[in-house]
Amino acid sequence: MTDQQRHYLGAFVELLDGAGWNARHWDELLDSGVPCEPEGHAEHETLQASLVCEFDVQREILSLLILPRGALTPVSLVLHGILEVDEVLERLLANADLLTLEGIPALIEELDVWRELITLSVGAETIPLRALRKGEVDLHELAKSFAIFYDRGLAASEQKDWRTAVREFGEVTRLRPDFAEAWHHLGHALDQLGEKESSHDALSYAVEMYRLHAEHNPDDGAYAYYWCACALCSLGEHDRALDSLEHAIGWVPAYKAQARKEEELEPLRENPRFSLLVG
Repeated sequence: MTDQQRHYLGAFVELLDGAGWNARHWDELLDSGVPCEPEGHAEHETLQASLVCEFDVQREILSLLILPRGALTPVSLVLHGILEVDEVLERLLANADLLTLEGIPALIEELDVWRELITLSVGAETIPLRALRKGEVDLHELAKSFAIFYDRGLAASEQKDWRTAVREFGEVTRLRPDFAEAWHHLGHALDQLGEKESSHDALSYAVEMYRLHAEHNPDDGAYAYYWCACALCSLGEHDRALDSLEHAIGWVPAYKAQARKEEELEPLRENPRFSLLVG
């Protein structure tokens, strides 16, 4: 980390600490041997929302993850190539009352000077800022609808109620055909019901969606590649699974620890390449 980057990180943490946020930066954790990227992280609760801020110093990316009260899916604002971190956060703190589904369009207007750097997403879906300004996007619907079915599917899977899980995850994929995780869970539920061909199709589609997600959302690429590896392993495509896992670990080494205990990667345990990857 350069001296300038360390300065920005220090300013980020100092500002958030001064505002009463639970702020820290990963240098402290790195000193303790925790594998993660050097970045700042802060959490804040308001009457309107939960807000998580992260600042990736090396890539100059500020991420704001907002979970408004009553929403089931987070809204994320990502600013790429941002250097005026203190100015952005001061503007954000001054407009904390806009941390609602109704207020987010106005919040973006308050950040208008950085408009060209902003990417807005609801869940995994990127929202064009122009459509938001014209009122063509209903953040309430995006934040609530498909997440209800997804949560029901997860609950059914926990209870091993596979038919209900298939129904709920199937509804998610109808509403959000690009939602890789839903296809992934659907594939497992179908497999439990003995519907092997349909399971294969769902898992294959999950793989494709994970890869597209990594391509279009490079900041979230490690996550997508990791779960893509899991889906490929379930499909029996072990070499491709290892390739995808290598991408994930190369991006975020912390995935080594998760991979060592991931049940879905069990078929790779005896593979020498897997042992080399996870250490």
